[in-house]
Amino acid sequence: MDVAPTASPAPAAPAAPTASGAPVDVDIVPPSSWRLWFGLLGGHVSWTLQLVAAYYATSLVCHLSQPAYWALHYGAALVALAVTGAAGAVSYRQWRRLHGDGTAEAPGGRSGRSALLAVLGVLLSAIYLLVIALSGASPLLVRPCH
Repeated sequence: MDVAPTASPAPAAPAAPTASGAPVDVDIVPPSSWRLWFGLLGGHVSWTLQLVAAYYATSLVCHLSQPAYWALHYGAALVALAVTGAAGAVSYRQWRRLHGDGTAEAPGGRSGRSALLAVLGVLLSAIYLLVIALSGASPLLVRPCH
């Protein structure tokens, strides 16, 4: 009985060398770049836009009715809080994904930089949540247009 020769399985992809010459596993999936940047800058951008909207609302408060002012001011603050909270959550998920297995750094050093960006995103988001909440509550302390 003739048996047809079977093809041998394809060899595994060789590990790609790094600049230092150490092999790196090519199956490591780097964290998403846009998620890291959104987590890092999302709170700052949302606070900036909330601040611009609050300045705009305050400049028009004498000409607008009070409900329109409150809606614009608190609406901008709530949207900024939601975006900043989402940025913090995205950063936290990225950080947990990078350190979920308990390793401090993957070969090649990419996860060290990514983890730093993720941790900074969590910390900055927490700070911006506080700043947005305080600036959103400012009309309760200082009456505009008086």
